[in-house]
Amino acid sequence: SASWSASLVWQPVQHSAFTLATSGDMVEGRQRVGGSILEDTVEQSTYSISWRHDWNSRFSSQLGYAIQDKDFIGGENDGRNDEVSTVSFGLNYEFQRWFDLGLEARLSEGESTAEISNYERATYFLTATFSL
Repeated sequence: SASWSASLVWQPVQHSAFTLATSGDMVEGRQRVGGSILEDTVEQSTYSISWRHDWNSRFSSQLGYAIQDKDFIGGENDGRNDEVSTVSFGLNYEFQRWFDLGLEARLSEGESTAEISNYERATYFLTATFSL
C-alpha cells in the first residue's frame, strides 16, 4: 500500500509546542459480508493540529483536533465517503522521573454517505506510564 506523512512543529517558547500533521495511505479492502467484498480499496487522509504546553516541570496539557477522510473504492461501498472529526484534551502529571499519570478525553463525530455509519462517541482514558 502507498502511504505518506508529514509534520511541522513550531515551538514559540521552550515549554509550548504546536504541531501540524498530515498523513495518507491506500489500504486493501478487508470487509466481507456473505462472500461479497464491501470495498476493494480505502483511501485515507488525516489532518491534525495539536498544542502541548508544559505548565511546570511536572504538569502538562495537550489539546488537539483531527479530521480523517476515507474514500471507498470498488465493491458494494464504491463511492462511499466517511469523515471523522475528533477533539481531544489531556492532562499529564509526572510523579517521579519513572512514573507519569495521565487523563484524556476524546470526542468524535463520524459522518458517512452510508447513514447507518454515522455516530458520536466520547471516550475517556486514564494512563499510567512506568519507565526505566
